[in-house]
Amino acid sequence: MNIRKSDKECVLLVTIIFLLAIPSSTSYKYCVGEESSCHSASLKCEQCHSLMWYANNISSNSLIFFLSGNHYLNSSISLNAVLSISSLVNITLQGNQSTVICTGNQSGFVFQNSSEITIERLEFNKCGANYSSTQASILFELSHSLRLSHVKVRNSRGYGLYMNNVYRNVTINNSEFDRSELGNAMFQLKWKILNQNSKLYITSSNFTNGGNLQRNSSAGLTIYMPQPHYTLELTDLILRNNTGEYGGNIAIKFIDFSQCTSSFSIENSTIENGNGINSGGGLFFLSIKKTS
Repeated sequence: MNIRKSDKECVLLVTIIFLLAIPSSTSYKYCVGEESSCHSASLKCEQCHSLMWYANNISSNSLIFFLSGNHYLNSSISLNAVLSISSLVNITLQGNQSTVICTGNQSGFVFQNSSEITIERLEFNKCGANYSSTQASILFELSHSLRLSHVKVRNSRGYGLYMNNVYRNVTINNSEFDRSELGNAMFQLKWKILNQNSKLYITSSNFTNGGNLQRNSSAGLTIYMPQPHYTLELTDLILRNNTGEYGGNIAIKFIDFSQCTSSFSIENSTIENGNGINSGGGLFFLSIKKTS
């Protein structure tokens, strides 16, 4: 039987379309979820464990994929239900319609002395881990090169997000922080690196319904910049219905050192319905001149 060239081309085209229609399988080394859900036609995991297992089993250069659904940190079962990452490099926590739900009084995520950390497409609900004198759903201490993307933090005990002494590039985009007891986000940008600019970029994110007037709390979004080399850019934010001691929706303390390179901008943002106990219901901004 003779097959014309045009017929061969047609058969080849149909074969290619058929192959493209077959879903490809995605492989991960580490997954968070039930064992029965970790192996399917579209997903392969070398290791699959509950979130509690990862509390003490994370190493550098790891991508940890959270299966869709709910994942639990329960400090009623374990006294210290905290996913703690210390002195590690290149860690990515990636979700897919995934929610971390915390129960008990001590559960959350703490990152110390670590770098190149990414959290994306994850939701955190009712979390609050104690670290030193601070409680937060997600806490970073002495860490750098951090990125949060499409993250939702809700109903936190303490702060939703707390970053202390973070530096180099810190980026938050397309994220939501809502109904945190002490304030939706606190940044203490105190770490000094000689002759090196650090940058905090927050874009397309919401900070709503945070803080508590009955407590000595901070604003919905608080940024403290006492070091001389920091660039702060806030763009396309919604800050609404937050309460605090100073600055209901947003409070910024900026120390202007002589010969410093620090800068601050806020653009295309909505700031409304804030409530401050002492001053700055919407925006509280304080700049202090220093000579050394």
